Amino acid sequence: MEITKLESQVLQVFYDETVDCTGECTEDQNMSYNNANDVAKKLGLTEQQVGGVFTSLLNKGLILDTEDS
Repeated sequence: MEITKLESQVLQVFYDETVDCTGECTEDQNMSYNNANDVAKKLGLTEQQVGGVFTSLLNKGLILDTEDS
């Protein structure tokens, strides 16, 4: 599976937030609750751009929408 540079940057934001919240990032302990606004602000992107990346990551099964945010 190919991951774009932007997808990698978004995943890094999720990873960093998880480590900040819990001290670790594992499949069983992922407490990252970033939303499009958080990621857009962190990476200097528009919400439209982040939405496109989220859609791609969802389709690749690399993130999950829990519908909590």
